[in-house]
Amino acid sequence: MRLLFIFTGGTIGSTVSGDYISTDKNKPYKLIEAYRKRYSLEHAYDVAVPYTELSEQNTGVTISKLIACVKGAVDRENDNKALEEKVRGNETEAVKASDVKAGDIQYDRMHENGAAHGKYDGIIVTHGTDTLPYSAAALSYALGNNCIPVCLVSSNYPIEDERANGVDNLHGAIRLIEAAYSETVGEYDGDEISEDGVKAQELKDTEASEDGVKAQELKDTEASEGGGMAQKMKNAEISEGGGKAQELKDTEISEDGEESREIKCVHKGVFVIYRNHDGAAYIHRASRLLETQPFSDEYYSVRNEFYGKIVNDSFQKNPAYKEKKDELRPLGAVRLTDVCPWILRYHLYPGIRLEVDTEYDKLKGMQAGGRRCILLEGFHSGTMNTKLPEYQEYFEKMNENKVPVLLTGMRRGISYESTSLYEGLHIKPVYDIAPVAAYMKLWLLMAAGREWSADIMNRSLGGDV
Repeated sequence: MRLLFIFTGGTIGSTVSGDYISTDKNKPYKLIEAYRKRYSLEHAYDVAVPYTELSEQNTGVTISKLIACVKGAVDRENDNKALEEKVRGNETEAVKASDVKAGDIQYDRMHENGAAHGKYDGIIVTHGTDTLPYSAAALSYALGNNCIPVCLVSSNYPIEDERANGVDNLHGAIRLIEAAYSETVGEYDGDEISEDGVKAQELKDTEASEDGVKAQELKDTEASEGGGMAQKMKNAEISEGGGKAQELKDTEISEDGEESREIKCVHKGVFVIYRNHDGAAYIHRASRLLETQPFSDEYYSVRNEFYGKIVNDSFQKNPAYKEKKDELRPLGAVRLTDVCPWILRYHLYPGIRLEVDTEYDKLKGMQAGGRRCILLEGFHSGTMNTKLPEYQEYFEKMNENKVPVLLTGMRRGISYESTSLYEGLHIKPVYDIAPVAAYMKLWLLMAAGREWSADIMNRSLGGDV
């Protein structure tokens, strides 16, 4: 099996110097050596370093560099040459496996035995904890769920610290990638792939929301002689008002114009592996990761619906975990600017002042590249103050000027009385998606020039719902 390690800095790539923690360019190799001492490393690997920063320094540009580096490795055939990613005119720093001091002999042996061949079987990205959910969500939307396993790992302390979980998180990532190829593909979510690579699948899925008003039937048939894909999707959804039906036809095309190929492994897409204080290394679907609470270094998934965990040194899938198939095409290597110019994001709290006049002046310039959308993060149950006249005036003014207002943090089903006013206030809920993921999805859709309406935001991509 062949892996690609992508190091970006963060605590897992840092060293304590005096009273401060700072990045250390030699730390990637120290992490590999620490892992080798504890678990041994049997697999061939390459190393790439697109940038080295503490994750609080993360921007749209660094996220774009990471996406380009990962997507380039996912897409291209590898011939043991250094990666040559170029993002926004800056060349990505890359290292051949033979240059990795701690792993060159191991790599050469595996390569001679034929264990390292062609493409990578999995990618492991080391990342800081502060902005981990943002990069994780961005990679999920860039790649979708039809790609080799891409695992993000972090550490709560520098790896020399006995409290650090970084090496265990790395071990969980390697175990997940190993499980992706050791388990039978046909036993995962009903997928069956024939010998000539042609996939035929019929899926019927009925889901009921908490108030029982939603029913969905999806029939998906995919076939072509050249290994390509043609997809016809019929999706009937009954909205809360009981009156919405939709038919979607979607063919997924890669950036080079070729139709996407089904990846033959069990656990596909982007994941985050993180050991909490209960001692378990949890595998999260990357698009569902929530931000940590202040003064905490633990991570959780939306509604605590994690993908799986490492039990007795082996990956165990969570039997209660469910996700929809991708309903949107992956967004690919989108180029972001340092700051997002289009989204005004509010985290609501009692007494917050929505700057009606000031922000309205900014929003008037939206046609010239100014703000395009308001993104609200409501309270934990998707609620907000709908009685305050100042807020009502704000939402009415946004509607008059055709500035959409989206709200995250809301579940489908029975909700509180205050939410019944959302339609009249022109607030569009984005259901069941982590607030960070909703923000990144919206930003990436805008940057890619794709439609970004509430309807599109509510369609699944990268396992976000």
